Amino acid sequence: MDDRIIDPVKHDRILADLDGISRRTGIHSSFITDSMRRWCDDEEIQWVLNLRRALADGEITGLAYIGKITRVMDRMQAIGGACIRNFIEARVVPIEDLVDYDHSNVSVLLVPDFYTGDIPTWKRTKLLSMLLGRHAARQATVIYVSNGQAMKRDYGEPLTNHVNETFFSISGPGI
Repeated sequence: MDDRIIDPVKHDRILADLDGISRRTGIHSSFITDSMRRWCDDEEIQWVLNLRRALADGEITGLAYIGKITRVMDRMQAIGGACIRNFIEARVVPIEDLVDYDHSNVSVLLVPDFYTGDIPTWKRTKLLSMLLGRHAARQATVIYVSNGQAMKRDYGEPLTNHVNETFFSISGPGI
């Protein structure tokens, strides 16, 4: 089955620099050219379809995968690829690179390992600051949290409350 969804006319500039875009965004080229339906459920697809309006209206600005979710990286790659096809600036960035990463011009930031265990205290404060800043700027953030209760314990109540209040959550078992 051919999942290729990219339009050679509408997306000619993307196709002309597909490898460069893939390197800059951390999104594999196949996720940019192919439909997200192979990897994502209807909830995720609907989240992407509503993204522009939600950002403009200041509604929920995040998507949080919580608990045991299968193929999180593929799901995030598919969401990022759909954003690129819809001319929305997206990047996949691991937590280790996030603190020093300039994400100010990134409309959708995808962090596949946002919480998989404890991190140093100084990084926790920077994470909360980053999430609050992105929310205020109406920029979306997509995160994976392996364990919500452990994140609350390790990252603290303010960060956890922010995620609970401003992120659409998808919880376990996944596809």
